[in-house]
Amino acid sequence: MSPPLVGLAGIVALFVLLFLRLPVWVALGVIGFIGNLAISGWSSAFATLGQTNFDTASLYTLSVIPLFILTGGVAASTGLSADLFKAASVMLSGVRGGLSVATIGASACFGAVCGSSIATAATMTPISLREMRRAGYADSLATGAIAAGGSLGILFPPSIILVIYGAIAQQSVPKLFAAGLIPGVALMLLYMAVALVVANRKSVLAPSAPPATLRQRVGALRGPWQFLTLFVVTIGGIYAGIFSPTEAASIGALGAILLGLAGRRLRFRELVKTVETAVVTSCMLYVIIIGANIFAYFMVQTQLPAVLAEQARAGGDAAGDTGVYSDGVFSRGHRHDPDHRAGVPAADHGLWL
Repeated sequence: MSPPLVGLAGIVALFVLLFLRLPVWVALGVIGFIGNLAISGWSSAFATLGQTNFDTASLYTLSVIPLFILTGGVAASTGLSADLFKAASVMLSGVRGGLSVATIGASACFGAVCGSSIATAATMTPISLREMRRAGYADSLATGAIAAGGSLGILFPPSIILVIYGAIAQQSVPKLFAAGLIPGVALMLLYMAVALVVANRKSVLAPSAPPATLRQRVGALRGPWQFLTLFVVTIGGIYAGIFSPTEAASIGALGAILLGLAGRRLRFRELVKTVETAVVTSCMLYVIIIGANIFAYFMVQTQLPAVLAEQARAGGDAAGDTGVYSDGVFSRGHRHDPDHRAGVPAADHGLWL
């Protein structure tokens, strides 16, 4: 069997293992190791396995993962995220659907600190769902707002998914963070607009509430100042070029711990539990990255990506030779025009490529 066919068989086997509900890292690692074994032999397969583990574990870029997870865990356990939601709900009081909009906004801000969609949804669910149910919101709108807000965690810096992608694809993490900011803000605003439209078109989903007074709105801003300070320092420092994402993650984790201790919101037992959770979650992500790297090396060994790219290039050249004329552009052919003379470019209608 040729190497490209071995690669195709490996992809099929990978999907079979995933459909059998094996863990992703197990499926990737097992198929990658067996594939390398079939192509390069025992010594090369074991060498690749050991080198990949060491390179991934010692990669400096990935050190932001446990630090940002720790930052989000401390912010959740100390109640900083709850203060953020309460402030947003007071500021939007009197607006039909305001609690759902507050949930989306608070989720976006929390996701910009922890960088994880799962952590964002898990943190905001017990906080916002209880308040929306108490206000008479329908579960469909409440859970939809939480799910939509949680999905923003993968776009807003410091997105852990972008860090993992940058490590695997060898791309600049700060540039990926910069690229995710505008789409994240746009998606957040669209989610908020949809929540307001749904709440106003179907008033039974979100009962109206009396607006808060000016004094209550100003007083609500005192609660989340610690969280907002943490957000501005970590994310603003990255975009200002003051420190790298790894340094920002370290400052964010230390700042969250110090704010929790200074406000007497964080106990030593809770800190230890948060650290354990961050370690376990980080290890799960690390083994997925290791498995993906092993499988990627197997794909390179089979030369399957190069074969597919060559086939796509050949198919594009064959399509270009048909001489199809579209939008004033010729592609390796002649314009289908009754007045066209062979070999003479028609500069008045199109371009020759």
